[in-house]
Amino acid sequence: MTNLMEDGETFPTAKVTQVEVFPFKTTSELYKGKHICGLATVVLNDQFVIRDLRIMESVNRVYVAYPSRVDKYGHDEYTAVANPIKRALREEIENVVLEEYQRQTH
Repeated sequence: MTNLMEDGETFPTAKVTQVEVFPFKTTSELYKGKHICGLATVVLNDQFVIRDLRIMESVNRVYVAYPSRVDKYGHDEYTAVANPIKRALREEIENVVLEEYQRQTH
């Protein structure tokens, strides 16, 4: 991967500017057994959209999983379509999505 930024150049911090959450009332056949509670869409800086974030429930917590697809060779492996590189952005997206999920479901 080629870095296109000049040395010392900074990129503006991405912020979630819009969020939509779609909680599942019941688990559809498509998601049975996968612990998916809903889907979400976020917009970053009013410029970039990420759809199909999955709201997942594990034994210990609820978390956000990023969109993925089967690898390009058709193996039974998945590769990320979009995901944050920086921890701060990952935490912001998860916090915003889960706060909206909690607001809608409680």
